[in-house]
Amino acid sequence: MTYFAPDNLSQAINPWSWMFKSTDNTTGFININTYKSGNPGLEHKIVHEVAGYGMQLSTIEAVLEIMLQLMPEKELNREQQGKMDDFKAMMEAIRAHKEKSLLEEFSPGGVEELVHRLAHLEEQDPGLYEKVAERLKKIL
Repeated sequence: MTYFAPDNLSQAINPWSWMFKSTDNTTGFININTYKSGNPGLEHKIVHEVAGYGMQLSTIEAVLEIMLQLMPEKELNREQQGKMDDFKAMMEAIRAHKEKSLLEEFSPGGVEELVHRLAHLEEQDPGLYEKVAERLKKIL
């Protein structure tokens, strides 16, 4: 006789996942919310269905940069100019972190690690290095 069931069948049961699930999509016994909101349900919906905080801030940053480019700096007083310089420095630091993160996605340890490994490969196996270099040249 043939049975249509596996020889071994198991299912992990985690009572915590259903016991403490709440209506606002949190799943812990203790949930810490570090922000204030007049309407947490609406905020949750916006962040998950429209745009996350990072995307919202990136859009605001882009619009502010456009506005700053259009604003004549000579009309600003020293304090205002200082705040604008601080904002520009912060945006540059954010860009640098984003760029570093993107470069690190290409290889473990980032592009510098890739360059180091290629230099090592060139010393150890020049023939293989040439093949890899040709492949990279095609996409660069």
